[in-house]
Amino acid sequence: GLARSRLKTSPLRGADEEDVALSAVVTFREKIAAGQLADVENSRQLAAWLAVVVTHKVIDRFRREQAVKAGDPPGRMATAGW
Repeated sequence: GLARSRLKTSPLRGADEEDVALSAVVTFREKIAAGQLADVENSRQLAAWLAVVVTHKVIDRFRREQAVKAGDPPGRMATAGW
């Protein structure tokens, strides 16, 4: 799916597209429960929103892996809330 295609073009090693996709679904559920997706009115907008979330999660995962490689402790880097 989308997570796999995003990860395929990234320099991540061993990244699991299922983890990224699951994380995106969790974010979606949290946003729905908080009433933060009222402006998503159709499936096209939802697909676009999910694509952005998945892309940001792949970027965040890459940054965390790079931070670990650089010797920064896990969890130190702040994420954008995606």
